[in-house]
Amino acid sequence: MKRVNVKRIQELASKLFGYEQLRPGQLEAIKSVLAGRDTLAVMPTGSGKSAIYQLAALLIDGPTLVISPLIALRRDQVAAIAERPIPAAALVNSTLNAGERQEALAEYASGELEFLFLAPEQFSNEETLEHLRSLTADEIEPVAEWIGESEAPVALEALQSALALSQSKLTHALDRLEEVGAIEVLDSGEIVAAPIDPVEAAEAAARAQEHRRQYERSRLEMMCGYAEVRDCRREYLLNYFGEDRDEPCGFCDNCKAG
Repeated sequence: MKRVNVKRIQELASKLFGYEQLRPGQLEAIKSVLAGRDTLAVMPTGSGKSAIYQLAALLIDGPTLVISPLIALRRDQVAAIAERPIPAAALVNSTLNAGERQEALAEYASGELEFLFLAPEQFSNEETLEHLRSLTADEIEPVAEWIGESEAPVALEALQSALALSQSKLTHALDRLEEVGAIEVLDSGEIVAAPIDPVEAAEAAARAQEHRRQYERSRLEMMCGYAEVRDCRREYLLNYFGEDRDEPCGFCDNCKAG
């Protein structure tokens, strides 16, 4: 399990949100996300749910996809992020024209965005899925080769300047190469290669990336299912987390709507 730096979370919360201390439930939820666990935070309006995902996202390498079925909420979130010293956010939905959607997705692919807000139906859009696709072995192989051919540890900045990959894609490539034991990241942040063929390393890393993509896709599908479910939402969530429930709760919006 990943080590969670509570002090860093508190510092970021103070800098970005002006919190003297995190509110009840926020720290626990952020720590759970950073530890790599599926996390459900049920909190009242105004309790700081947005801070949870934004703080966690900023402490995880790479951009973050935010799924919400409400257009107004997505717009409000993007506007709120723009007012804080947080990297850029954009949204993609059916109200945008083709050029605007393409621009947002291109910014995501290039690593310019920290947050991309999507509606659930975007996951049936081939254009969107193409921009969210996994790295291929052909894209990872040059990273493995460049590190392997270096006679000294490689700095991340030097690697990025030498390769035509966005910071986001480079970070993902390095994460997957480290995951399969093809590279080692030193305490200094520099990178050294393990004695493994770059082509084999790239293929193994691509398989690891695809496995991770499928895992994350299943989690996104769960969230989309929750947003679109017409039956009891509580029953849906409890069943997802392994707790059997066969009767409606009577309190969620769907139950109250009959």
